[in-house]
Amino acid sequence: MRTLHADPYVTVTLDDSTSVVRYTRSSQAYPSIAELRACNEKVRAAFSTLPSGKLSLLIDVQSAPPRNDDAFEAEVLEALRLLATQFPVRATLVRTAVGKLQTQRLARTRDDDVQVFSNEAEALAYLSRR
Repeated sequence: MRTLHADPYVTVTLDDSTSVVRYTRSSQAYPSIAELRACNEKVRAAFSTLPSGKLSLLIDVQSAPPRNDDAFEAEVLEALRLLATQFPVRATLVRTAVGKLQTQRLARTRDDDVQVFSNEAEALAYLSRR
């Protein structure tokens, strides 16, 4: 497992044996939209070193503090839109039913077929089958 990016908000790792990139959101709240945007730029820079179309992505937001204001969601939608082009197979791991509903709503907004799971083993099995 290689760490591609780490800051107080997000850790990104690559498991070469499974070809899964894991984006793990911490429980640390973003203090501002500007900080969220700066973090997303660093994550995109880390992703730019990876081959496009060859890896799967697991977005683990189980620890993320809940937030759904318009400015935050707009920034998250833009970040996810950019990720979608690089990772043809994606799964999101959530902790709660509300998190699953929010993730599915955001996916519909961007016409994305990302699968949402509350069980890590199921999410990883889905990614490995693809």
